[in-house]
Parts: sequence; structure tokens; C-alpha cells
Amino acid sequence: IESVDLSRKIIISFNIHEGSGDGRTYEELQSALINLKVLLGLPICGENVRKFEQKENIKEWLDGLK
Repeated sequence: IESVDLSRKIIISFNIHEGSGDGRTYEELQSALINLKVLLGLPICGENVRKFEQKENIKEWLDGLK
């Protein structure tokens, strides 16, 4: 991530996990990218991805980014 020019960018991330939640993903990104804005990401449990059980959660998260 340090080798890419991300100036004037906003970072919006998500992660897929198997029980660890966000695992400090977003805090680590903000620490590494101190001059950038990192928005709160969306952690998704891997077993729910296959079943697509979090469809409403994803829509709510995306709507909240506007």
C-alpha cells in the first residue's frame, strides 16, 4: 500500500473473516496511511458471504457512505 500514490484519496475497505471481526484492519490502515482519510469499513463473516445473508447490512453500509 505504501508504494501506491493515494494522495487525495479516501480509503473505504472491507474484510472477510471467520470470526475475528475487523481484526483492527481499519485502525492498521489509518496508522499506515496517516495523511489519508480511512472510513469505517465493513467486516463480513466468511460463511455469510456464500449465503449472502448480509445483503441488507451491505446496503446500509453503502448508503451510509454517501
